[in-house]
Amino acid sequence: MSCLQIKNPKASKLIIFRAPYKKILLQFIYVANYIQAHYNLLMTITESEEILKSIKNADGIIIRWPKKKEEKRAVLEYLITKFEKGKRYSELEVNMILKRWHSFGDHSLLRRELYDNFLIDRTLDCHEYWVHEE
Repeated sequence: MSCLQIKNPKASKLIIFRAPYKKILLQFIYVANYIQAHYNLLMTITESEEILKSIKNADGIIIRWPKKKEEKRAVLEYLITKFEKGKRYSELEVNMILKRWHSFGDHSLLRRELYDNFLIDRTLDCHEYWVHEE
């Protein structure tokens, strides 16, 4: 039987969720992450520009991956503007675009972060990517 184990920090216990509860819990976690990515980190354009001043150079290249959530979100929102809405990209094309717009050498981190923050979508086999549209 399939199960999902989650450590409960308050009770110091391991909670085991068995099917069919596992599927429901995973859907709940997905929705919670979606809400956090879209609504908790909303910022105005001027706030985003102010944050990006210390993170990108004069050519618009991201020079470092930030530590703070607000800064990370600003970088991701900046990078997503480099992709066309409605166009499908191969993983190689996504990597090339990300390599072009950052200098710290971790395009796979950026690709994962864009996906995890619901800014891009992908096929199950990760061969095609596109800008997430609501």
